[in-house]
Amino acid sequence: MIFHFNFNETEILKLFRSSKKHPENYTKIKDMLCGNEAWKAFNNFKRSRYIFIISLTAIALISSAYSLFAEHLPSAVAIWIIWAGFMILISVSFYFGYKDQYLTLKKNQSFFDRFESIALKSETEQDFIIDWNLKNDKSQ
Repeated sequence: MIFHFNFNETEILKLFRSSKKHPENYTKIKDMLCGNEAWKAFNNFKRSRYIFIISLTAIALISSAYSLFAEHLPSAVAIWIIWAGFMILISVSFYFGYKDQYLTLKKNQSFFDRFESIALKSETEQDFIIDWNLKNDKSQ
């Protein structure tokens, strides 16, 4: 699952402290939100979509073959019409899900890029707070 977080000021300070004092914890957080773990989840979700479509097609194929074998041509036609309708709905929902997850990954990546660029320059929490607020005021 891919998450998009809107960190508040307290959470951003905790993240800053974590990046300075416990880099291994910071790395785990970053990896979960925009690193290898997030990309693995994204690819697994994409793969599961393909498996679902293939399974649905296989079910339609077997059902229509059975209908044709039983000489019920209208049933076979109805199965493929229903399959086509489901494919349209599923394709649209998968497209928007893919787009949402991809954009979430990119937003998380840009947040961490911006966060790290400011955190590397800052020695103290106060410096970080000032720089973070200045950077966010300019971007808005």
